[in-house]
Amino acid sequence: MPATPAPAAAPPTAAPGTPTTVAPPPASVASAPPAVNGVAVRIPDADAPQPLETAWAALGEQNAKHVGKCEVAGVAGNDWSPRENTQGAERIACITDDGIVLRLRENDRVLFEATRVEIGPQTASLFGVPPGYQVIDPEQVVERVGDAMEQLDSVQGAAPVAPATPTPAPRG
Repeated sequence: MPATPAPAAAPPTAAPGTPTTVAPPPASVASAPPAVNGVAVRIPDADAPQPLETAWAALGEQNAKHVGKCEVAGVAGNDWSPRENTQGAERIACITDDGIVLRLRENDRVLFEATRVEIGPQTASLFGVPPGYQVIDPEQVVERVGDAMEQLDSVQGAAPVAPATPTPAPRG
């Protein structure tokens, strides 16, 4: 959790023309890590959310039927519907010839609709972790915890230590 820095002290006031000296911040403040704007967790590609196009492409022509032409945001496409029973829901996707889902409807409700489409090269920065985000790799975290546990075991001794049994107080 990012900490809120303490407010800076007001600079000393001095008569005009008098030199002033401002001490540098303490070493602990000067070497503080950069502010973290957020956290990104690294996950395997297989576990990553998939775009809408993936599900519709997985249907394939044998499992989807063409139900008409469509146009969304000035881009032409074709309306497709699953051939299988979708439990009372009529699902229709407007998809371009190159596979971009422009609109997704369920019954008479629009679930997703493009408002603007720009086709062209995209910069790699759109697909990376934004600046200021800390990346956490769960596999590395598990390894670090395991290493720390091994270090604790080596300090304490590999065998668990039994608690000392209390000696009874003398009576008398």
